[in-house]
Amino acid sequence: MKAEDRDYYLKRASQEDDAARSAASLTARWRHEELASLYRLRAQQLARTDDEEPSGAIVPAFILVPAPPEIEAA
Repeated sequence: MKAEDRDYYLKRASQEDDAARSAASLTARWRHEELASLYRLRAQQLARTDDEEPSGAIVPAFILVPAPPEIEAA
């Protein structure tokens, strides 16, 4: 992966942060915050693989997260 790929994921994280701030429900806000954190994790992973020698290790392409807790708007 290249530096522009890392920049893409950081830009998407920023967009998800903006969407979380303007979300109408708590569930939508939680999902946007979750996506933002996943984009940041992916960018960090790319930064680590760019700094290290290719070792042939398997790098997951995605991260699985549990479903959100049931949130009811007050």
